[in-house]
Amino acid sequence: MLQKDQFLGLVQQEFKILRHLGTKVTTESVEYKPTEKQRTTRELMAFLTFGPHRAAQAIVTGDMSLWSDFEAKEKEAEASMRVEDFASKLDMAEKDILEWVGGMTDEQFQELYEVPFMPGMKMPKVLFLMTLLLEQLVAYRMQFFLYLKASGRTELNTNNLWQGEDGSM
Repeated sequence: MLQKDQFLGLVQQEFKILRHLGTKVTTESVEYKPTEKQRTTRELMAFLTFGPHRAAQAIVTGDMSLWSDFEAKEKEAEASMRVEDFASKLDMAEKDILEWVGGMTDEQFQELYEVPFMPGMKMPKVLFLMTLLLEQLVAYRMQFFLYLKASGRTELNTNNLWQGEDGSM
């Protein structure tokens, strides 16, 4: 069974890696977009400072109305995203997530939770946090890394992706 402190450690590691990858964004790579229908690097960065934060807040509080204005809030985050603010915005999101999840009792962490978009399905809150928060951080971290590589940061390697630090493989 995953313990709360273990989960929080995994979340902290993801934010560490995201902050590191953020230092690799250049003026050339910030507007990179693999295809017309995908986000730019700047839009992806904005999502990373907003999406996981909103997911954690909704799960911990049980307030699914937080999803009602998601697209509008995401657009606001995109409009205000500056590369130089990325780390501080990640810091604020991480701080909130750690406080919200850290403030849960062990019982709340393990209690059954009705999945809002899957009527009748229940899972422990920790499992919902894993699937909606942690998996989101991991998946979008990989996308961020691939955007950077595709936009010319060919020196980035496995250490950058998995450890959040420069170094040879």
